Amino acid sequence: MPEDLSTLKGLQELFSNDWAFAAAWTHYLVFDMVVGAWIARDAVRLQIPWPLRSLALLLTFLAGPVGFLVHLAARMSLKRAIAVDDQPQAAQA
Repeated sequence: MPEDLSTLKGLQELFSNDWAFAAAWTHYLVFDMVVGAWIARDAVRLQIPWPLRSLALLLTFLAGPVGFLVHLAARMSLKRAIAVDDQPQAAQA
């Protein structure tokens, strides 16, 4: 086990072990698949526009948590927009 995982050399040492590399790669693929599937279903359900949905999925595949955060930001802004639209307008005197 490498002494310092905060350096590139330490990470290279860790991933030189075939089992550590296989575990990390599996974790990476499973995260992308599970989170991407959830983003896809959730975005369709909330009717998030396809360009934003596609951006979130692409970023999830390429940069994992970044894509997930993009989707969460879109989701929150959409929910706020819906909540504002659903509020009754104040009666004018």
